[in-house]
Amino acid sequence: MTDLPTTHKLLKALHDHDLDTILPYVQHVLPVTPQVARAHLSRFFTPDDPDRVDLRHQSHELHSHLHSSAYTNLNGAVAKPNTARLRLSLLSKAYTQLIALGVLNVHPMQGLPRPINERRPAPLITREAIQSLHKAARNPLRTALILIDEHALRTRELTTLAWGHLHVPSGTLTRTHTATRLSDKALGALRELYFEAGGLLDDDSDLRPGPVFPWRAEADLRADLFKACQDAQLSYVTPGELRRASLRDRPHTPESAGFSPFDGDRQLRKVRDLAAEVADATTAKASEPR
Repeated sequence: MTDLPTTHKLLKALHDHDLDTILPYVQHVLPVTPQVARAHLSRFFTPDDPDRVDLRHQSHELHSHLHSSAYTNLNGAVAKPNTARLRLSLLSKAYTQLIALGVLNVHPMQGLPRPINERRPAPLITREAIQSLHKAARNPLRTALILIDEHALRTRELTTLAWGHLHVPSGTLTRTHTATRLSDKALGALRELYFEAGGLLDDDSDLRPGPVFPWRAEADLRADLFKACQDAQLSYVTPGELRRASLRDRPHTPESAGFSPFDGDRQLRKVRDLAAEVADATTAKASEPR
């Protein structure tokens, strides 16, 4: 949360369409460089327009402005759908961060339709294939796969997870954006992994510092996952695809899936809608005449 003067400063910056003031407070949550973020987000900020739309509040006028701006390049040409999606995604992440800072209470982009992805979505891995993969995997990968399946852990959460993040008496895992109450299966898998390493989880004082998993980079995790897919006689599936399958199949709450409490409901609805689109596309493809 920010102090009151900073909150007022950022609200005024939104009113004035002052991207230079806002960007330093949100850049660290954006998956692009500051230069790329500025280039894309600047399409939404029109400080010289006396009739500029209010960026602080959800409205039909705001959504119309964002949609039009996302599809318009600097030279006036129409942007491709994927470019428009990226621009809207970056702005959405910036808004989510402003909510986390206490500057806004409601996400102004809630209800805004997103451009359709130019690529046809690939069908997600089936539940039966996930079960086969779990059987083929050995620890520590098996525990990581269970955490992805039960609680939609992101790759970075796995590669940075430490035993100190786990509170055994309550079965709670501290995550990037929230704390998750683990399922019995997930907690049991972590206990098994810790026992295999020679530790005891019955007493908090026995929790050793250090990482839960050996992978320090996503590439290392992917290499072990690739081998497990081969052992299970499956086509390679990424950690991200496994996470989306969890969001498709599990009755998640924002906390169980690791979403921010400030905007988790909206994010969870969005990913479930995307999963439904993938399922619809797969069903439609299967029903096409051959």
